[in-house]
Amino acid sequence: SVARPLGAVVGILPYGSFVLLLLVALSRRATLASRRDRDQRPVRLLLLRTFGAKERSSRLLHDLTRQWRWIGSVELITAPDLAGETLEPDEFLDFIRGRLPERFVHDVDGLERRLARLDLRPGRDGRYRVNELMCADTTWQLALERLAADTDVILIDLRAFTPQHPGVDHEIQRVVALQPLSRVVAIVDRSTDEATLRTSLDRAAATA
Repeated sequence: SVARPLGAVVGILPYGSFVLLLLVALSRRATLASRRDRDQRPVRLLLLRTFGAKERSSRLLHDLTRQWRWIGSVELITAPDLAGETLEPDEFLDFIRGRLPERFVHDVDGLERRLARLDLRPGRDGRYRVNELMCADTTWQLALERLAADTDVILIDLRAFTPQHPGVDHEIQRVVALQPLSRVVAIVDRSTDEATLRTSLDRAAATA
């Protein structure tokens, strides 16, 4: 009668050992993952672009965030051409209610509050967020200054850049002044006015 319970205990020992080893392995894996998450700081990317081409900008944002959000956040200064691409659910409700203008940054204090609330942590699915700053004409240059200095890399879309885009020229000046060019990637194509771009780059190099 004693042999049966003893045999049962002996019989489950291999299974119990397996479970114990599995728990130890999972615990060690969780510890290493936590340590890795602490050591690997997310890489923040600032996306700048020539305003006015909704389809092109939407495609770029989609292609970029599909991959980049696994390693870090994407920051951008929102304009009407991308408003429909970046609205969070609460922002969409404000849009329906006609309250979206209340989310725009109109002064320095509002900008500081918005920057302090940027969500730089990954979500439950492991992906980082697209953080948009909805800026008025009086604050977008201040937002550019802060983001260009604080982010790790900058992607500037210069397609369709012409003399009619002084805002893009200002962005080029500040990017060259605030970041090493090794951290900057520019996109150009046949729609980019090469003479305008060369003039802007020469002026940026001379004043940086």
